[in-house]
Amino acid sequence: MFVEWTPRLSVGVAPMDDAHKRLIELMNRLYELCDGGEPKSEVRRALKALADFTVRHFREEEAFMQSIAFPGLSNHKRIHANLIEQLGEHVNAFESGSGSLPNGFFTFLKVWLTAHIMGIDGKYGEHARAKG
Repeated sequence: MFVEWTPRLSVGVAPMDDAHKRLIELMNRLYELCDGGEPKSEVRRALKALADFTVRHFREEEAFMQSIAFPGLSNHKRIHANLIEQLGEHVNAFESGSGSLPNGFFTFLKVWLTAHIMGIDGKYGEHARAKG
């Protein structure tokens, strides 16, 4: 398993935790396909599923932050835009390259997921709990 959900990753907001768990599932699926030498078409499908879900999740997360008047929303949106851009660069490298993901891709995913959730996402979780 590439990434495992632990309670440390919880932001304390059930729908967001569920979405983060789904992101982990999609990352693990992609990792397993690459590690197992599966065909490029399968990897492409899993990569697209991860990218599509990430974009959708970020939209939902930003809407949630707006609904709780989270003061860090504009900064969080910028970080999301940057992450989407980086993910897109990796997807483009996969599509235009040899059919394998670039070196460092899975490190990028793991660092992004854990640092983002435990750091910045945790802040909106604290804000939501404080608002009751």
